[in-house]
Amino acid sequence: MPRGGRGVREVWADASCWGFTRRGLQIAIGGKCAKSSEGDERLGGASVAELLEGLTAAQQEAVQHVDGPLLMLAGPGSGKTRVVTHRVAYLLHQGISPRNILALTFTNKAADEMRFRLERLAGNPSVWMGTFHGFCARLLRRYATMVGLAENYSILDTGDARKAFKQAIVDSKVELTYCSPESVAT
Repeated sequence: MPRGGRGVREVWADASCWGFTRRGLQIAIGGKCAKSSEGDERLGGASVAELLEGLTAAQQEAVQHVDGPLLMLAGPGSGKTRVVTHRVAYLLHQGISPRNILALTFTNKAADEMRFRLERLAGNPSVWMGTFHGFCARLLRRYATMVGLAENYSILDTGDARKAFKQAIVDSKVELTYCSPESVAT
């Protein structure tokens, strides 16, 4: 059943899947954009009928949604990766340029699976596909100077951040008589 809000159309991939767990959310975003000269009637051997084959009515609706962004919420094992990849292939089939499609998920495993499936469905289009973390890191790398970062900035994991914080305390000669670096960091 479709729902909408703030210009984003939501479609449940499966009516019985309503989980909002971190593992249970994937987003495929696409919109009516400049037509691609690369598209033909059968991308990678998959016709529109083949893209829709075996999908539920709600999943078919999600795959065929072309006008504007789409947010899909569904639980683990409900076929989100399949719907996302079929939707991307459908958008390409409709002439949407690969440069105007973004498909994101939370895990590297799901992102790799999406890439593999899309390659089978539509050849090897240059669609931005990956994890939220990887996408944001890529944007920061590309536009670091626009947000006040040096071009060679580093992203620290939790352990490295803790070490850098402790070293900053030592370097600034701050006395932590009544607290620990961990308590100051929180």
